[in-house]
Amino acid sequence: MGEEMVEEIMPDHGTLYSYTVVHVGPACWEKPMTLGYVDFDNGVRVFTHLKGKVAIGQEVALSLDTVGHQPDGRELHSFVFSADGVS
Repeated sequence: MGEEMVEEIMPDHGTLYSYTVVHVGPACWEKPMTLGYVDFDNGVRVFTHLKGKVAIGQEVALSLDTVGHQPDGRELHSFVFSADGVS
């Protein structure tokens, strides 16, 4: 809640710290959904959507993907991490 903020470029790859599979949630989100914590080399940890088969300690890469649909059918997009695209 500080007022002194600076812009910082974040990595687009990290290491999966922990995750869970959620079977209940808002109607507009795809279920089951996998959520977890990803650690970056710069010391930051983020809570995020995960896609595909994941394992703790695995390297994951950032992308944009569909995580659900609005009642009118429009796709909901969010940042997600997956093992796909990790080189």
